[in-house]
Amino acid sequence: MRVTEEEARSTTHSSTGVTTWLKKVFGNCPIPQYKVSEQAVDILCKLAEYIEAREQDVSLVMEGLKEWSKEYKAEGNNTEDCVCLNLGECLIMWVFWSK
Repeated sequence: MRVTEEEARSTTHSSTGVTTWLKKVFGNCPIPQYKVSEQAVDILCKLAEYIEAREQDVSLVMEGLKEWSKEYKAEGNNTEDCVCLNLGECLIMWVFWSK
């Protein structure tokens, strides 16, 4: 199978991207050796894309949960204020009626 110049550049570019991604994933640990082939680079590129998309999804879910948390806390504070106000009124009424 002959590789065209464009395919070679694409594979080299993809390989560089994969290496950068692997360095990010493994941090200070050594990157495991793998056979650099078009198929391996393609698989790793797809894996990197999948993981990055998943990280974005998780980030969006976390933002949503934080927003819900703020909303529930505000609703809880409002409910607490209403309960305290009503309880205070009940206590005042009880004091007046018990005399």
